[in-house]
This record gives sequence, structure tokens and C-alpha cells, in this order.
Amino acid sequence: MELIAHDTEIKAGNRARLVQLVEAKVLPHFDFAAMTALAAGPAWGKATPEQKKLPIGEFKGLLHDLHAKNHALDAPQAMAGKHR
Repeated sequence: MELIAHDTEIKAGNRARLVQLVEAKVLPHFDFAAMTALAAGPAWGKATPEQKKLPIGEFKGLLHDLHAKNHALDAPQAMAGKHR
């Protein structure tokens, strides 16, 4: 949050910069293959590596969008010293 609150480009509304920050600082901390496997359940073990690529990518995209949106919503509050 602090990075976002002090980033002048994000403050100016640069969504690309926000996305770049989420990709660099947030997403590397997630194991998307493991998370997708847990969500898919037993059927995951029967899927081929090729079949697994799409859901992993979709799950990563969903998480990416959620984090970017949440940080965008929190940034003005963080700058004002307030948090949800």
C-alpha cells in the first residue's frame, strides 16, 4: 500500500503503472498451479498439462484484476490516511 500511496504516476491515474506494480510485487507470491489444482479438485489430476494451462491463466488473470482493483480503490483512502 505504501508503494501505491507514494507513486506519483498511480496518484495521477496511471492504471498501467498500477498493473505493473501488482505484477511485480503481488503476483510473484502466489503459486497459481497449486491454487488452481485445489479449486479444481480431483479432476485436476486427470487433466493434461495442455488442459491445465488455460485455467491457471484464467485464475492468474482473475487474481491480477482483483488486486489491481482493490489497490486502486484503497489508494485514495491510503493517501488520506484512512483504510477500509
